[in-house]
Amino acid sequence: MTVLPTIKLLHYHVTNLDSAKIKNNARQIESARKIIKQFDFDILSLNGVQYDLQDVPSKSFRTTGANIGKLIAKWGLEFESYFFTPSNLGMQAKTKRDGTYFVDACTPEALAHADDVNFGTMPGQLSSGGIFKYKISDQKIYTDLSWKDFNPDVNFARFKTPGGADFPEEMKLFDKSFSDITIEVGEKNLHIIFLHATPAHHFGNPRSINGFRNAEQLRFLEWYVSGETDHSVALSGIKPLKKADYYMIVGDLNVDINDKEAEGSSVLQSVIEKSTSWIRPDNIAFTCEAAHFGPSPLRLVLDYIIVSRNIEVLQGKVIHPNFDREELGCGQKPGESPPGRSMVTYKIDEPDVAGQEVTPSATKDRRDYYAMIDNEYLLFKEASYHYPIYGEFRLGNL
Repeated sequence: MTVLPTIKLLHYHVTNLDSAKIKNNARQIESARKIIKQFDFDILSLNGVQYDLQDVPSKSFRTTGANIGKLIAKWGLEFESYFFTPSNLGMQAKTKRDGTYFVDACTPEALAHADDVNFGTMPGQLSSGGIFKYKISDQKIYTDLSWKDFNPDVNFARFKTPGGADFPEEMKLFDKSFSDITIEVGEKNLHIIFLHATPAHHFGNPRSINGFRNAEQLRFLEWYVSGETDHSVALSGIKPLKKADYYMIVGDLNVDINDKEAEGSSVLQSVIEKSTSWIRPDNIAFTCEAAHFGPSPLRLVLDYIIVSRNIEVLQGKVIHPNFDREELGCGQKPGESPPGRSMVTYKIDEPDVAGQEVTPSATKDRRDYYAMIDNEYLLFKEASYHYPIYGEFRLGNL
C-alpha cells in the first residue's frame, strides 16, 4: 500500500496588507516574512492581501493581480503554483475628489466613502490567495454568485446598509470570494477551499446584514462539501463535492465557534460535525486579538482548518508568541528596554474593533500607559492582529 505524503498547511490572515504597503516595502511585510519563514509548509493560505488593480489606490499603481507574486519574491518562497483572486470588497467604493481611494479604511471620512453593500474603501481589499508545492489541476471561483440563486427565499427587508439604504435584490452572496482549488497529491485530487467570510459583527449598525450573511456563506460552504444545508439548494452550473472527495477548508470564517448567539456559529458547528477540525472545537485557542497593546484585548476564534473525514489530522495548532508582559504604569516614561524586550504604550479605553468609536466622556482617562513586552509579541502584532494556524495531514486510502 502506498503511503501518501504528509501535507503541511499554514494559514495566515495578514491584516490589511494593501498594494501601497507592498509597493513601499512596509515593515509589516518583513515582520510577516520572519514569522512565515519559521515554518516548513506545502500549502500557504493567505487572507487580507489586496488584489492589485490598475489605478488603485492611485494612478501610480499599474499592475493587476501581481501582489501575491511580489510577496512570494519578498518572502523568498519557492513553490510549484499559486492562485490569487480578487474580493468584492470596495468595488463600489467612492474616490476622493482627486480620484484616489482611501487607504486607511478606519477613518470616518473613509467609511463615508466605503462600498455600502460589500464594504471596503478601495477595490480588491482583503483578497485571498494560496501558494502550493503541488500542481494545480483545476480551480473554481464563485465570486459573482447571486445570493438569491443560492437561496431564492432570502429576504433583505429587515436589513439596512451602513448608510441606511435597502440592500439590492441582485446582491452577491460573497462580499469577498469562495474558491475551490484542486491540487494533485500523488495520484489523488485534493480540494483546497478558500473562504474569507463576512464578519459576524455588526460594527454599530443595529440592522446590519453581517451576521446573517456570514451564516449564509457558511451554509453555502456546508452545502458545497456535503450536499445539504438548512434549506434546499438548486444551483445551475455548480455542484457540491462528491462524498469520497478529499477537501480542506481554510480561512478566516469570521465567527467564533464559542459564540452561541451568532447565527453562523451553529452553521459552522454543523460543518465541523460533517468533517474534522484541525483542533477539537472545544480546545481551539484564540486566533485573533484586538490591534492595541492593552492588557486585556478582545480575543476570538475566527480562523479555521476543517478537513474531510477521509483525511487524517496528524497535528494542529494556533501559533502564539510569548505573551509575557510587565505593566509599568502611567507615570513618567520608562527608560530603555532590556535586550529581547520592547516598551509599548496603550490607553485604557482603546477600542477592540477597528472603526469602533469609544463614547466621549469628561472623565475619560487620556493618559498613556506603558508595558514591557517580549519582542516576539511585538513582531506578531506588527505583522497582523490574526495569528497563524498550522496543521499536518495525510490523505486516507479509499
